[in-house]
Amino acid sequence: LYNIPPEKIEVTYLAASINKSLASSDIKLDLPEKFILFVGNRDYYKNFKNFINAVEPLLKENKDLFLICAGGNGFTNEEKKFFHSKKLENKILHRGADDVTLATLYANSLAFIFPTFYEGFGIPALEAMNCDCPVVMSNTSSLPEVGGDAANYFDPNNTDDMRDKIESVIVNKDLRNDLILKAKTQRQKFSFEKTAIQTLEVYKRLLSNREK
Repeated sequence: LYNIPPEKIEVTYLAASINKSLASSDIKLDLPEKFILFVGNRDYYKNFKNFINAVEPLLKENKDLFLICAGGNGFTNEEKKFFHSKKLENKILHRGADDVTLATLYANSLAFIFPTFYEGFGIPALEAMNCDCPVVMSNTSSLPEVGGDAANYFDPNNTDDMRDKIESVIVNKDLRNDLILKAKTQRQKFSFEKTAIQTLEVYKRLLSNREK
């Protein structure tokens, strides 16, 4: 985008502070027994409408399956009309997004879905992995670097592919367990300690070059 020479670019990965230890059984979230999770704002690049179109058949065919959207403010009137037009107004719920609530939602969800078109990093994917929540997400931008082999990927422009990949995780317990197991290894690649050390090394090299 900015035509910066690649040799001048250093990548330092972020980390996530939310993990399973924050999850609580004491807070009253009134959660359905079976739900998939969407986290964050629902702006255009988050691909929310395509996501709803993709999961519409799953929510209708599975009477006990719900979608919870966490954070990103409450549903707008336009979103409520959209849900109503699809007869999904009782299947899509909104919850707040403080750290304890998020950790609890991740820990109890069948899967975290990340249908975004573009992310600079993708912290929610790492948060989900930290909470032993299977991740199903777009195969775009930075997300494959964050998820590695610990996520089920789909084309965010293809609602059929999105639906198939989400459904495969919902119905296949072995696949869910496999993703959770792989995430235990993948998430070890990211920590705030590594972020700090790598950032400090960049600063040191810059200062060293300046002194020369």
